[in-house]
Amino acid sequence: LHDEGTVLGVDPPKQSEDEGSFPADAQKEFLECIEQLEGITQLLKITPANIPDGLLAKNPNLSQSYRPNTAFVMMQIDKKDPGNEDVYGAYKECFSKFGIKAVRADEIEHEDVITKRIIWEIQTSEFLVGDLTKERPSVYYEIGYAHSLGKRVIMYRKSGSKIHFDLLAYNCPEYVNITELKSILMKRLEEATNRKPENG
Repeated sequence: LHDEGTVLGVDPPKQSEDEGSFPADAQKEFLECIEQLEGITQLLKITPANIPDGLLAKNPNLSQSYRPNTAFVMMQIDKKDPGNEDVYGAYKECFSKFGIKAVRADEIEHEDVITKRIIWEIQTSEFLVGDLTKERPSVYYEIGYAHSLGKRVIMYRKSGSKIHFDLLAYNCPEYVNITELKSILMKRLEEATNRKPENG
């Protein structure tokens, strides 16, 4: 909207044609934009409605169907840290008591780029768990992607772990040790599945 040459409610343009830019700078900026667009188009890739079954068998990334009794665990991966592995073991154990198979990114068999398979796991797993201990950027990214799909993520963190601003509004209970983690996760899964755990 204009009123006697004044733009109302809009900041004036910051770029001027009088200010030149070096070709190398322009090329760098262009390539950065293309890289960002490639990432976005990867996330927004639309799956054709009718994919032949044989093609799905060869490439599970093409399917975005729901897989019952599956869980994808998003957490820091550090096999040199025994405590970290114990936490993952607790997640697997609790899910298995409800007949749910839980996996983490480093356990996934794949022939393609691992990030594509992670995206597929997030899209198709029945349950998603995010452990925010140690504030891993990849975990925040994966949880953000899950939220963009409208999926709920069960979140936990070790006592004293900071939560960044974008997830502050979400329920993310703390656990002091493995015993407490198992206890709160089992209660959550009983409510989420409306089932009693096996052997307990």
